[in-house]
Amino acid sequence: MPSRGMMTINALTAADSVLIPVQTAYLPVNGLQQLISTINKVKRQLNRKLKIEGIVMTMVDFRTVYARDIFEKIHLL
Repeated sequence: MPSRGMMTINALTAADSVLIPVQTAYLPVNGLQQLISTINKVKRQLNRKLKIEGIVMTMVDFRTVYARDIFEKIHLL
């Protein structure tokens, strides 16, 4: 799960864009939702130019139904 501490806030404040890698599993997707919430908060309060460039899915095995379901959830974000 990604850290949402001061180091992350400072990095997001200094950045122009974010590329988010995420593993296709339940807990990383839950962490992704929290990270997107943090990014939106930083965008509103500290860095209006911040944007999400994209989400890179890692360790995807499309042979499993579970991975395809997680892929669809991430794709809808």
